[in-house]
Amino acid sequence: MNSSRNAAFFITFPCRNNAEKRVIINTVGTFGDAIEVWFIAEGITLSPMVCRVRILILIDRRLVMKKLVICKVCGFIMEEKELKDVCPACGVPKTAFVEYKSKVSEKRSAILDLHFHPITVHFPEAIAVFLVGFTVLSFIFGGGFGADLMTTNLILAYFFPVTVVIASATGVYDGKVRFKKLTPPWLKIKIFLGTALFVVSLIVLCLFLGTDYTSSGGRLLIFLFSTIGLGLSVALGKMGGRLIHAVMPG
Repeated sequence: MNSSRNAAFFITFPCRNNAEKRVIINTVGTFGDAIEVWFIAEGITLSPMVCRVRILILIDRRLVMKKLVICKVCGFIMEEKELKDVCPACGVPKTAFVEYKSKVSEKRSAILDLHFHPITVHFPEAIAVFLVGFTVLSFIFGGGFGADLMTTNLILAYFFPVTVVIASATGVYDGKVRFKKLTPPWLKIKIFLGTALFVVSLIVLCLFLGTDYTSSGGRLLIFLFSTIGLGLSVALGKMGGRLIHAVMPG
């Protein structure tokens, strides 16, 4: 099926001569995920005149415009059919909800609702936290346990630049969908900080591969650059949190 802008779509109807007739379907009523439709099929040899048939067709939910509601208390937005007795965010009665008209197209909303970037950005952030934390603990405990902590950091260091690349790629895509361009001031700052974080993650990995990471000097350098990486991750996270509800209409 192919949908059009006016919520009409097409089907092919088999004729007696084995031909197929493409018929325009227009919705006249909605019933959950089903749509009750009328169609006029000209040229179909079921009768000598234009055939009018009333049918019920199950279609992809994406062909039906979602009805959204917003909580007047906390601003939480959700589909009306998912609304229960209370707001799932703040707990006020459902009477606090009113209809919400989104200014963003369904296609863009569907992409943003997947939250690719907000999810993937947590991986490098978590690695940066563990790198700093385990390095500090290795100084405190020392000995074999401290060496084991640094060996764990070595494994994390391999994943650090990979997760930064994934988070940066999803961030660029998210920014393009959200703002339709990558030139807004904060996006350019985020791209710069993300690039800096990638460089720092490579430096951390090189320190593990090129120095004695169990020595005091090696651990000190790793702690220094891991802390820089953590600071960059925090800055990126705070900026991203402030942009999460910002989106260009259309």
